[in-house]
Amino acid sequence: MAMVESSPVSGTRPGNMSAVVVAQLRDAILDGFYAPGQRLIENDLIASFGSSRGPVREALRRLAAEGVVELVPNRGAIVKRLSHKELVDLFRMCETLEGLAARTCAERVRAQQAPEAFAQALADVGLSTLPPPGMSFPEANRLFHQVLVDFSQNAQLKTTLDQMRIPLVRLQFRAAIDAEYQRASMAEHRQVVAAVLAGDPVAAETAMRNHLEQAGSRLLVRPGEEPGA
Repeated sequence: MAMVESSPVSGTRPGNMSAVVVAQLRDAILDGFYAPGQRLIENDLIASFGSSRGPVREALRRLAAEGVVELVPNRGAIVKRLSHKELVDLFRMCETLEGLAARTCAERVRAQQAPEAFAQALADVGLSTLPPPGMSFPEANRLFHQVLVDFSQNAQLKTTLDQMRIPLVRLQFRAAIDAEYQRASMAEHRQVVAAVLAGDPVAAETAMRNHLEQAGSRLLVRPGEEPGA
């Protein structure tokens, strides 16, 4: 298995070390380094993250609790592979929750009369224009959705969506080679941004829900298959 490039964690206390490994391993799965169904071998992870065995095992337990990996008897940890129905169900849940995030962002813009605050939040992650020049589609897509959730300032919503998003973000790697998908997705992103900047909660929620409904119809086209299979 290839090694994940990770930040040095020497001198980190054991509890903090586990948190570092959780974050780095979650990011590696998000970025497609590990494929659905792939085994996560403890010795490789220890070498990759510069950690001892204890924090790696704790990280795997935490990610299993989040539903990101599975702990399988006699096989160890594997990246969780979702069924087609599970992915459809997740998309439907995200339609509602991310629609709420977009609505809340627009309500905040309207209440504070500060569309520039949302525009700055996008600019801070390189999304002043959509699509952003020089940024990959999966990264731009992930950052866009993250900005909406962060700007909503709803901690419970953020926690829930962060846990749900990993299997859905992996789907974007299938779409990364489809130029038509990218154009349609970015056009939908611009509609959401316009509604938020206008301080229109109903339009923002409608645009986001429509975006995710369309994304689901474009991505979930092969029952029983998840990207990386």
